[in-house]
Amino acid sequence: MRKVKFLLLLIAVLTNSCLTFYFEHPVPVDTKNLKRMPSTLKGEWKAEEGLLTINNTQWVSIITDSSGVVTRKVEYELSDSLILRKYKKNYFFNQLAENGYWNLYLGYKTRTHFVIKRLGDDDTLSLKTTIGLLADSITNEAFYFHQPITKQQIIKFIDGGGFSDTLFLFDLKSRVME
Repeated sequence: MRKVKFLLLLIAVLTNSCLTFYFEHPVPVDTKNLKRMPSTLKGEWKAEEGLLTINNTQWVSIITDSSGVVTRKVEYELSDSLILRKYKKNYFFNQLAENGYWNLYLGYKTRTHFVIKRLGDDDTLSLKTTIGLLADSITNEAFYFHQPITKQQIIKFIDGGGFSDTLFLFDLKSRVME
């Protein structure tokens, strides 16, 4: 049965792109939720569309249109549907999807940037090879995982090259979100 699942997984990876990974439990399961955004992210950031302000619990976009009208929109807010966890130097943003499962994003600081990545197409095989994790079900371009993932497992996955898709890149010196 595992060989059949692995074969289906391989076929799905080779024929699809833009996969979505859903987890039944926030990752890692053996850490606590944080109540505040990482201090490195707090403050104002220049963004392509305008300005992004990050405080203790929210990301707020501020856009000024050509007529001078300013629009403020809360993009992300720590709550029951967006939780943040940390292990070692890694931040794990778990966002609750409409289907009741969690999407997972990795954040970490380098010397010059704060990077936020998501799982990409290349990660389907990496999950299997680094931590032995296979999707419990696959529908269209979505993979569903029911097995809880521990902090040791997720670090092993990251160290093995996991999280192949960069989503946000914050330049710490220029305060620009690229």
